[in-house]
Amino acid sequence: MKKHLSLILIVLTGIFSRSCQLINPPEDIPAYLHIDSFSLHGNYDSFGSLSHKITDAWVIVNDKLIGVFELPATFPVLANDIQKLIIMPGIKENGISNTRLPYPFYTYYIDNHLFKPSTTDTIQPNIWYAGNKFLLAFNEDFEGGNVIFDPSNLNNALVYRTNSNTEKFEGDYSLKVVLPAKNDIFEIEGEDLYDIPRNKSAFIEINFKTDEVLTIGYYSISLTNSVKRNLINLNPTKTWKKVYANLGTELLYEPQGNVFRFFLGAVNTASDTSYIFIDNIKLLVYK
Repeated sequence: MKKHLSLILIVLTGIFSRSCQLINPPEDIPAYLHIDSFSLHGNYDSFGSLSHKITDAWVIVNDKLIGVFELPATFPVLANDIQKLIIMPGIKENGISNTRLPYPFYTYYIDNHLFKPSTTDTIQPNIWYAGNKFLLAFNEDFEGGNVIFDPSNLNNALVYRTNSNTEKFEGDYSLKVVLPAKNDIFEIEGEDLYDIPRNKSAFIEINFKTDEVLTIGYYSISLTNSVKRNLINLNPTKTWKKVYANLGTELLYEPQGNVFRFFLGAVNTASDTSYIFIDNIKLLVYK
């Protein structure tokens, strides 16, 4: 009898054990990735400044997006062994936190990564300007004497290149604007006209530091008239910042056949002198 009871207990224990495993199956143990920042590479003569404001990592494992992570970030990945890993550099479109996207003019980080459960791997993705994807329509770094922007008829500010170590962003020169009195106007216009396709991605990149709201805009020019439009207003900042202004979405609504001239402008709203510093203005258009 005791032998029979022991056998029954062994059988029941096995059944309950299998039932518990079905109800509470063992959990997968994730691997972890840590990304502090991206490293941008490229030839200065071809692409200009390598300054960037990459804020996010768009992470894809085996062709599945697992998340968008604001940097620096440490995050779990339910994967093991060698898997295809793609990390796309993400930006804030027009500098707005609610409009984040992968920047179309940078390459992606791609690797066959060995994922190890419970282990954190640190990655600094190396990326480049994707020169095969876009045309660099202009790049004004203010290093040469032939600047492609000129003061407009509205401008009464002092506009000149500065090589002061306490004022310039990088290289030898940046653009300095001095607005001595309240209501003084700063405005510079591009010398050239640009014919930009309406169905192509296009961005303006710029480094800036400003006491006043700085406006980037364009003139939409037809054979018969010219319409002035603001693209983006950049808020005052005491430190240098970079922004990626999405021009392509704005141009979707412009008439076919129009060409474009770009401008930057500001008005002194203070009771004393205001200053604006600008560097590395680029126009990139998808091929």
